[in-house]
Amino acid sequence: MKLLKIAASLMLGLIVLTGCGKQSPLAGRWSSTEPFGDSSGMATAETVLSHEGDIVSGTFRFKTLPDAARKELGALSFPLEQVRFSGGRLSFVVPIMPAQPKECLLFNLQLDGDKLKGTAKENRPENEKLIPVSFKREQ
Repeated sequence: MKLLKIAASLMLGLIVLTGCGKQSPLAGRWSSTEPFGDSSGMATAETVLSHEGDIVSGTFRFKTLPDAARKELGALSFPLEQVRFSGGRLSFVVPIMPAQPKECLLFNLQLDGDKLKGTAKENRPENEKLIPVSFKREQ
């Protein structure tokens, strides 16, 4: 009987530790489904998101980028900032030039199953253009 109680306790602990609860619909690797950009060139990207409790965090990485932009940025991967997720809507800031905090991309996306669709915008007053973007969850 004692062995059965120990086994039951271990199984319950294992279930709790491995998270029998539902995984976040955001957690995982998301890749752009088509190039996005403007007249300066097109890019592809991926973002890796983690979501635990109320905290969403992640990184954004350019997979392809025009040579001029690659030289200007000096890096391809950036941590996400100001991440918000509520009611299926995800927004975040990508600080593409950390030495110049105002140089960033602003993303506003809607979760739709295994897709995130919405817009990106450069944080420049002279550029008000919203760029359509779409990401798909990688398996």
